Amino acid sequence: MVAGRYVCRRCLWLYPVSGVVAVAVATTSVPTAWQVAAMWVLPVPAVVEWVGEHAMAWRYRRHRQVAVSLFAAVALGVAFAIHARHPFAVRAVAPMTAWVAVCAVAWLVGATRRRSETVASWEAEFEAAERSRIARLSALVSAGGDEVDELLDGTDQ
Repeated sequence: MVAGRYVCRRCLWLYPVSGVVAVAVATTSVPTAWQVAAMWVLPVPAVVEWVGEHAMAWRYRRHRQVAVSLFAAVALGVAFAIHARHPFAVRAVAPMTAWVAVCAVAWLVGATRRRSETVASWEAEFEAAERSRIARLSALVSAGGDEVDELLDGTDQ
């Protein structure tokens, strides 16, 4: 919680660190090859963690999330620094777009799985309730007058 507002733990670390890295990269002479490598390699732990949580049902671990976010923050900071000098430069946009696409696919796979599990569970519950209703209706149809009253009241005499 920051100033009375809930803040995403990943965001709490990702953006401040990436801002510091962006300023550092923009004000120093980091070789372009290192910058590009950082944007392709450093997000890997965060992407693996995201895929694990969303597509493979890994349990959420706050310490793991913060740790991998710090690696991703460096890559994002490098991308911000490149973008500040050369807006939408392919060397910065390509890796970020690729990693976002991988994470989006993982989220979609996970959401589809959860939805199909929910649908299967709902269908099973619905079918069981339907069988119960049919059984009660069959009992009602085959019952005599007093038995009908008992079935409708739900009480036994």
